Amino acid sequence: MRVSDYFHAIISRFAIWGRNTPIDTNLGLQRFVADKAAYVAQTTLYGYIRTRAGLQHFQLFNDDTFNAALRPARNRVFIACASDLSVFAVARLMLEDQSGSVQPAEVATALFLNALGKLAADPLPDAEMRALCDREQARFQMIDWLNMATGDAAFQASIRSVITEAPIIDALKVLDEEIVINSVRFKWQEVRGELVHRLNASAIIGHLNHPQ
Repeated sequence: MRVSDYFHAIISRFAIWGRNTPIDTNLGLQRFVADKAAYVAQTTLYGYIRTRAGLQHFQLFNDDTFNAALRPARNRVFIACASDLSVFAVARLMLEDQSGSVQPAEVATALFLNALGKLAADPLPDAEMRALCDREQARFQMIDWLNMATGDAAFQASIRSVITEAPIIDALKVLDEEIVINSVRFKWQEVRGELVHRLNASAIIGHLNHPQ
């Protein structure tokens, strides 16, 4: 699948998925994290490259050489997005966990690994994937969860990932850095607002404590 087709498929999924239905199961939260991480990764990375390329972006996204460079960049941005959104989602659960029963690092790891299943058809090299997974799971063990529940504190890695990973020459990235980072930050504001609005944390905590 060409990258341009992949973007279209991702965005089409959001056109038919209701944004107002409650997220009240662990499965629903997994789906939200995976889909929204993909959405932010694809739209921000694609948007940056499209803006930089101008009218040439139609040709660029159908170029096999460029696609070969873009695929691993897209996957690395997605991994950063999946990790950050997993952290934020679990932090929101922790705000409601009065009993202290939730094991946040375990829940975040499950959300993150489920999201990585989206890369099954086009993964990064095995060694890189293992290293990234190990790094993110180690991160989950060190987090002050309640400090991740508001604002963009949980999203620092993914906010910078687009400018870091985009297959664009460094001289242009220096010029673009502030604009691109603010664009990703704004995209996450939308996602955070939707999750806060839709999340039924007490129901999910109940599912986690009493799995079927």
